[in-house]
Order: sequence, then structure tokens, then C-alpha cells
Amino acid sequence: MYLEKRWTTHLPILMELVKITEGTILEFGSGLFSTPFLHWVCIKNNRKFITLENNLKYWGFCRQFKSKNHIVKFIEDWDKIEDIVSQQFSIILIDHEPMQRRGKDAILVKDSADFIVLHDTETKNEHLYNYDKIWKYFKYRYDYEWYYPRTTIVSNRVNLDFLNELLKPLCFYENNGSTTCP
Repeated sequence: MYLEKRWTTHLPILMELVKITEGTILEFGSGLFSTPFLHWVCIKNNRKFITLENNLKYWGFCRQFKSKNHIVKFIEDWDKIEDIVSQQFSIILIDHEPMQRRGKDAILVKDSADFIVLHDTETKNEHLYNYDKIWKYFKYRYDYEWYYPRTTIVSNRVNLDFLNELLKPLCFYENNGSTTCP
């Protein structure tokens, strides 16, 4: 397995959203970065956290985090998760496989969370994730375009205008591919 910095571009958003919310967090697809981060934040703040995973490659990793506060479920069929997603959440992170399911699952949970965080939303790849079909289902949208791949936050509950100030970039990507961090 190899690691890439681009797998972390949604972390600045998650870091800020967990500070301003208090409820349960749902993660579609575990990650080497998001799962440990959210796990420890939820343990520290006595929050419930649910991770759904269908990839055996990641299952061995994410199930290690199962705890009193962290429910970890292996999903054999994404079409059979209604009992889970019918709950209410503060944050839902959508970053799972197969990637073309992400748009469908974003619509499925459109009224289940204050903040829905969608990873890999750059325009040139919207069609790969079926994101190009979902925007009309959400009242509010904020595109975090400072880092590649892009992350988008959507909501039908919370006006996201305040995110312009909250999510100022930590570093800047230059046209030549280099990164400048203050």
C-alpha cells in the first residue's frame, strides 16, 4: 500500500467541523487518516462515531478502532443501510468505494446531517463519483478549493456562508506544483 498527501485534503474541514458540532459522526468508507482522527476526537469528547466499510483491504485496519463510542460495520451491500442512515448526524463524511456510489449515497443522506462532507469533488472528476447529479438536492453548498483534490460541504439544514471565514487555507498550492505554508 502506498500513501499520498492528496488523501488528506478533507482533514482541515473535518478538524474545524468537529469543533463546532456535538452530535454523532458517520463515515462512509474508512481512511488511514480520517478514521484515526475522528476516532480519537470522538473518544476525547465522548461522541458517537460510526464507520461503514465495504473494502476488505481497509476493514482489517478500521475494525481495530471499534470501541464503546465507535461502531465499525462491514457493509456487504450499500443498498441495505437504511437503518443506519435513517438516524440524525452532525457530520457525515462520504469517501467510500465504489466511487460511483458516492453521489447516490449523498442523496440518500441529504436530510440526515447538519454537514455532509464529500471528498474528491473537483469538477473534472464529478462524473466519476456521480456528484454532477446531486447538487440540486442541497440547499447549501461550499466548495473548499484550496487543496487538490477538492472537498465540498453540503447541507439542507445549515447555511454554509460562515465557512468562508472558518476554512481559510493552511497552505497554498502554487501553479508549478510546489506548496507554500505560512
